[in-house]
Amino acid sequence: GAVDVTTKRDSPAAPTVGGAYVVSSSDSAKFAYTVEASGLPEGTTYEYKMDDGTWQESALFDGIEPESQHTFYARAAETDDAEVGDSGRVIVTFDLLQGAGTVSLDGWTYGDAAETPVLQSDTNGTDSDSVTLEYKLSSLDDSAYTTDVPVNAGSYTVRATFAETAVYSSATATGTFTIAPRPVTLTWSESTFVYDGTAKVPTVEVANLVEGDSLVISVEVKKGEASVAEPTEVGDYTAAATSINQGEGQSYLNYTLVDGANLTHA
Repeated sequence: GAVDVTTKRDSPAAPTVGGAYVVSSSDSAKFAYTVEASGLPEGTTYEYKMDDGTWQESALFDGIEPESQHTFYARAAETDDAEVGDSGRVIVTFDLLQGAGTVSLDGWTYGDAAETPVLQSDTNGTDSDSVTLEYKLSSLDDSAYTTDVPVNAGSYTVRATFAETAVYSSATATGTFTIAPRPVTLTWSESTFVYDGTAKVPTVEVANLVEGDSLVISVEVKKGEASVAEPTEVGDYTAAATSINQGEGQSYLNYTLVDGANLTHA
């Protein structure tokens, strides 16, 4: 009798193999890799395997350990018309993904409570024990960073370092902020003197000093529009604060007359 003989085409050529990995949706400490095969005719059905595993229809391989290396294969699956294809491969090293984050910080006025940095990181998280905050004057190089929160007036940079996780490398972000000088509020001594031929100038104190600070306020006395160095004559005078001396060796300008209160006295 007659015998049916099925002749299959030769094995298809090996495809080009690539792919990409992401954090596993089932285990946030591991990776998932999707194999991508190309180079064969449109409509080709592929099958896949990892290392010495078994071939599978799904291109997804889940639960892969970070910092491991694996070989992924793809080939055209056997059909009624063709033998199973030759396999192509790609070797993948599962390096940690790049972490990312941001930090911002509102400024404040010298002597007021410091603001709290605002942290954001979808990759590394923002738990206090996994983020290191450092500060420096913006004009200085990175060797000046310290974990001490600044207190003096100036322009600063805050740096946040987000710790490495199981699947993301560490990340660093910076932001800038300003500690503004404190506007002074002045308190004057008496405004009326009895003439005795000696110079009379009211004394002035700063009412809103930060504890431990001391200032010397320079005062100019005028009679009308004329400046008077030694006001000894009878008449009406006006005293006004003109400058602040914050003390010898003090490099930070922590106080200002700008927007200050009670700066003149008549």
